[in-house]
Amino acid sequence: MILKNTLAVSLSLAVALLTGCASPKPVAKAAIPYDGPIITLRPAPGPSAVTLRDGPETSLDYVNDRRAELGLLPILPDDDVAAAAADHARYLDANRANGHDELEGKPGFTGADVNARVRLRTPTFGSSEVLAVYGGAHAPVAPIEEIWDAPFHRGSLLLDWKRAGEASLNGDNATVIVVDFADFNRQIADT
Repeated sequence: MILKNTLAVSLSLAVALLTGCASPKPVAKAAIPYDGPIITLRPAPGPSAVTLRDGPETSLDYVNDRRAELGLLPILPDDDVAAAAADHARYLDANRANGHDELEGKPGFTGADVNARVRLRTPTFGSSEVLAVYGGAHAPVAPIEEIWDAPFHRGSLLLDWKRAGEASLNGDNATVIVVDFADFNRQIADT
């Protein structure tokens, strides 16, 4: 029995020693000296720059919150631009359409494109539009989040627009969300 215990202890000691020999020893690496230009980091505005809201937010609130996270100026709400967005939302629902253009002669026609529709309501030097149309009960809780997630549309939302107006319509044929933008903001954010 003593021989058996001595053999077991010897075998365990040999395995432990061999295992220790097989493990690589940590090697200290020499630091590579940096001789490039001096880099100064400054804090990004990030989510801490955003005021959290209580209750429901509008699509424009959502867009402005995302813009604030990036250090961009907010886009100001405008009732005339919102009226143009509402006109197009009603057109889309009435015609079971999906897109930025309207066809003359169709019910609810107010202008062939976003520029014509916005200029019908207010003078502007330029305009743009994002929209979403959902048939039936498939509309998400916050359609603007889906618009934001589309890279091309996100680019439009990040341009320095001065004014915007939005319309959300739960119509007979679809749920429609239209956000129109007007005029570039000539002031640059101090970031």
